Amino acid sequence: MAPKSVSAHDYLVITVSGRDRPGITAAFSKLLHDSRARIIDVEQATLQDVLALSFLIEPAAGGGSRPDVLKDLLYEAKGMGLDLNFRVFPAEEMVTRQARHLYSLTCIAAKPMTEVLARIAALLAERNVNILTIRCLAERTFSCLEMDVDASHAKSRAHFREEILAASSALGVDIGLQRESVFRRNKRLIVFDMDSTLISQEIVDELAKRRGVEREVARLTERAMAGEMDFRESLRQRAAFLRGLTRAQLTAVAKEISLNEGVERLLRAVKLLGYKVALVSSGFDFFTSYMKEKVGLDYAYGNRIELKNGRVTGRVVGEIVDAVAKARILNEIAAHEGILPEQVVAIGDGANDVLMLSQAGLGIAYQAKPILKERADASISTSGMLSVLYLLGITERDLAEIENAARHPARALRESS
Repeated sequence: MAPKSVSAHDYLVITVSGRDRPGITAAFSKLLHDSRARIIDVEQATLQDVLALSFLIEPAAGGGSRPDVLKDLLYEAKGMGLDLNFRVFPAEEMVTRQARHLYSLTCIAAKPMTEVLARIAALLAERNVNILTIRCLAERTFSCLEMDVDASHAKSRAHFREEILAASSALGVDIGLQRESVFRRNKRLIVFDMDSTLISQEIVDELAKRRGVEREVARLTERAMAGEMDFRESLRQRAAFLRGLTRAQLTAVAKEISLNEGVERLLRAVKLLGYKVALVSSGFDFFTSYMKEKVGLDYAYGNRIELKNGRVTGRVVGEIVDAVAKARILNEIAAHEGILPEQVVAIGDGANDVLMLSQAGLGIAYQAKPILKERADASISTSGMLSVLYLLGITERDLAEIENAARHPARALRESS
């Protein structure tokens, strides 16, 4: 049956599906060109060997060619053993990509995502959020999905972000939600907090063990990180408890520092990709400087604990690196490197990191206190630090290629040329 006539002011979405092979896109795009139809948009995807190819077209001026276009396309599809469907869009119903509220939603789980996908999809549907595309970033394990979603017509759009991120705990997955923009996949600087973020320890607690004041210091640390106590006062009180420690004891603690799970591989990958990496901590610069040298960071900042005659005096000297200072330092590093704030990733775990994460294009709460999770763009609680790569849009396959290039740079250069 011949396609019915449509208005000259209509647009068409044409979808071709079936078994993929070379030449399909060439055949259909040539037909559209020969008919003088104008392609407005095109998307193509394959899953295994199954193709989905879609064109948004505006036929030639006058509209008379539209039925002929469809006849030719249907005939071509039949000859190639493919299915072809079309939908008419009146011009007034067309929505440009720029006019929509688009987000990238990343879901990371420690197990296959079958149940998670079903529940996330249902959650989005309940909030009238439409899924545009889905991509598996961890093909081998099916443990990470990236979705482009349209929240233009979401219920309570102002609270959409909070509702989605709050679902991560109930679903037992890590979730990131980022506004879709040119800068989402073009990050250039990562800024880490140190204690319980880059490293697994709380350094001041480790120092307190050497002085036998672990309980007192841990209580102050916990209150500060939860936002229950002024950070500056907490820092001064904790430093005072450490009076009398020797430089040798500080060095011994530094040598016992261990990186959090996935940090080493993450750092290797992002440095190979050209990222700058900074450590901005409210801990002590004796240890941030040590970590800068140990893992090859570009910047490191911390509070200066005073030593005289080889012993800690219990005083913090110089400018205190508190929450405000951490946010300012992030911006200063970015400006120095010629990097926009939207191209910065900030990772922390406590209340003292809220402002720093708010300044970054992507703020990640890592094994974090609730006060930070509520403010962050993403939360990592069930997986390791390597999951940051997924939030950057880097796939499991990409990581394998990066790590292979690091091991065999000469071979990687030959294969890319």
